[in-house]
Amino acid sequence: MNVMITLLPIAGTIILAMIVVSMIAKGKMITVKVTHWLLIIYVGFLLLSMLFVSVVKKDDITSREKVEDLNEAHDIIYNALNEGKLDQLESRHLISEKTFDYVNNTLNIGITGNDDRIFVERKADDDGKIEARVYTDGLIVGGYDFTDKIIPVQFRLTEDTLDVMHPEHQIIDISVVRKEFTINQFTGQTAINDVSGDARLVVYLKIPKSLQLNGPSADFLYIND
Repeated sequence: MNVMITLLPIAGTIILAMIVVSMIAKGKMITVKVTHWLLIIYVGFLLLSMLFVSVVKKDDITSREKVEDLNEAHDIIYNALNEGKLDQLESRHLISEKTFDYVNNTLNIGITGNDDRIFVERKADDDGKIEARVYTDGLIVGGYDFTDKIIPVQFRLTEDTLDVMHPEHQIIDISVVRKEFTINQFTGQTAINDVSGDARLVVYLKIPKSLQLNGPSADFLYIND
């Protein structure tokens, strides 16, 4: 359907060119009447474009959340994590959460990937559970939230080691339907090409009160310590 919308203006141009060439080949001049016909054909393609757009608008993008005021989102997320105020974050910022049972006194942290920062919050008691969470500032295209396309950090607990595995460089393909020039020239709308959020992943651990973390390759940022 997207291809059809894209091809409509091209097809219209080709048809108009064929009409002009045909008339020139017959040795006729383009009169006012012919100009009227060309205008009618052009308007017809405008109406067809509007029809196709109205159908395609039922696509997945209409079910996505429209997100506004993103300029300060990055700072808000990191400030909330630094202060341990997770309740200030929106649900869309949390993209993964796992809980592990663990009763030992020490835990080794292994990191795969480029980001070695880990926010750590100690609980008020030793409950024998490690909560591993992944937060992100998201991926917003044209004001629509595509955060669900982001691959989160994976966690694996083996004996006394918790592996924090960041995904490799992600290539995210997103298709956004927009009105073509034939419609935008009247509505004044611009192409959807603005992207907000760098899809950065942040690891946040909530650990038992007495648990000690060891990780020479990790940069632990302890909350309220």
